[in-house]
Amino acid sequence: MPADLAVMLRAAGHDVHDVHDEGLAGADASPVLAAAVQEDRGLVTFDLDFADVRQYPPGSHAGMVVFRLLDQRWAVRDVARAWGATHEDGGGWGWA
Repeated sequence: MPADLAVMLRAAGHDVHDVHDEGLAGADASPVLAAAVQEDRGLVTFDLDFADVRQYPPGSHAGMVVFRLLDQRWAVRDVARAWGATHEDGGGWGWA
């Protein structure tokens, strides 16, 4: 996920960790999810590998939002706006 989205979510008051900040940029799905699970955080991603509910069933993690966007550059802004409008408290979501 573009780092811009994490920046926008932080600016909106969300407690967000970014794969770049955590040294996990470009990592396979397993270490990214393991880090999110360890911190009891939800995962927000464009990585469609996470969309396989057989491999990542509900209950095995704090939650996951997998976006499938045609143009990620421009859609990030809209996603951040929508996220901020519906999750004002920042909640436990945190991996972008």
